[in-house]
Amino acid sequence: LFARVSDPDALYFAALATGQLGENPLGLARRAVEAYRAAPPSLRAARAWETYGYFLHDAARDAAAAQAMQEAAGVY
Repeated sequence: LFARVSDPDALYFAALATGQLGENPLGLARRAVEAYRAAPPSLRAARAWETYGYFLHDAARDAAAAQAMQEAAGVY
C-alpha cells in the first residue's frame, strides 16, 4: 500500500491513519522519516520522528525508539 507515494507529509499522515485503524504503521512511519530526512528541517519532520519513536516503543523496540527521539530533538 502506498508503494509509489514519496511525499513525506502524505506518508506521515498515512502512518497516523494506519495506526488509528489498528494496523502496523511502522513501515509507513519509517518511509516518512526517511523522506523528511531528504527535505528541509520542519516542525512536521520533528513530529514525524517523535511519532515513529512512539510506534517503535509500542513495538518494544526501545533502543530504536530512543534513537528516533534523538533525531526529533535534532530537528527541533
